[in-house]
This record gives sequence, C-alpha cells and structure tokens, in this order.
Amino acid sequence: MDPIIAKAEEVARHAGLDTFDPDAARHHLATSRREIYREIDQRTAGFARCGNPIIDEWADTFRVERRLPLPRAMALLALPEGAWTA
Repeated sequence: MDPIIAKAEEVARHAGLDTFDPDAARHHLATSRREIYREIDQRTAGFARCGNPIIDEWADTFRVERRLPLPRAMALLALPEGAWTA
C-alpha cells in the first residue's frame, strides 16, 4: 500500500472517520496537489463545518495556511460533500 494512503487511513481513523476509501484516495492522489486543494476549498467554502472537531480544525488550518499535509487532505476528502454545512 502507498505510504500516503496508509497514513491517510491512520489519521482518518484517529479522527473518527469511517468513510475513508483507499481507492478514492488513490484517485485524488492521481490529480495535482492544486486540484486536491481546489476541491478542499470548494467543500469548506463559506467557513463550512462538518461537525467533527478534528476535521474542522484541519479545515481551519487549510483556510489560514492554504495547504494541508496530503494524508490529512485525503482524510478530509473522505467525508461526503454533503457533510459540509455553512
């Protein structure tokens, strides 16, 4: 297994996510980092929250720093788009 996918699965588990899909994460990793960040930006637009304190903290970090470690980005993207509310 790809080390980034393995780490993403670990951080997702730590955050309490049961929606992590290694295949979906591989699909995201096949795109550019710019595309990954664009998708995170779309999901978290308008200071959207998901209700998971750990993931919401990662989203806040992304908003400020405009970057996120790839394992956390993959875990964040494991949440369905509909989980984010403004």
